Amino acid sequence: MASVSQQQQQASFSPSSQCMSQLDPGSYQHPWYSMASVPQQQQQQQASSSCNDSRIHCQSISTSCSSARRYTPPPPPPPPPPGSSFGGSSSYQSNSLSFPCTNSMMPNSSSSLAIAKEKTWPSNDEDVVRHLISLQKFDGLWNLSDSEVQNLSKKPLTSFQSNISDDLSILSTTIVILIFETKFDSSKTLWSFMVNKARKRLTELLGDNGKLELLINEIKSQL
Repeated sequence: MASVSQQQQQASFSPSSQCMSQLDPGSYQHPWYSMASVPQQQQQQQASSSCNDSRIHCQSISTSCSSARRYTPPPPPPPPPPGSSFGGSSSYQSNSLSFPCTNSMMPNSSSSLAIAKEKTWPSNDEDVVRHLISLQKFDGLWNLSDSEVQNLSKKPLTSFQSNISDDLSILSTTIVILIFETKFDSSKTLWSFMVNKARKRLTELLGDNGKLELLINEIKSQL
């Protein structure tokens, strides 16, 4: 009897297949387990969203860099036209008056040079001698202008005539020799060498010393 009751008790406490299937741990979810898995899922979703945002940000940076590399600066402005000042308007420059430069507005170079020499002609005898010495050419001749001969002899160079030569440098050299020998004899030590050099050059040009003496006499009669 005791073994029969024991078997009945074991049979009453042995789980059936139906109960075991209901207690399958894979299909059973406790409320605490499901509540604990919710924050983990949210963290995974947030991490995935952060990764997506990072990829979008990197793509935007790459797009900006590509745009910066493709950017070409505009060409520089053209240079201003010649003669224009900085900040000046072309209309003002075009409206400005311009006067043509004519010959009447510019002084004659030869006349101004003659006037300058006439103003600077010395008045002292010794200064006149030194001035004439400075005007002598390297070959020994003098090539004086009309104004210089006028200051020296009170007559223009064109007023002197000669049958020996009509060369102006020969005539002006003969005039200077006569002025030295007749008017500035007191300064002979200054001009004697210059006169000897001039006589030698005139003799070479005329080819005869007798012609030189004739020329000197002709010019002397006109002083």
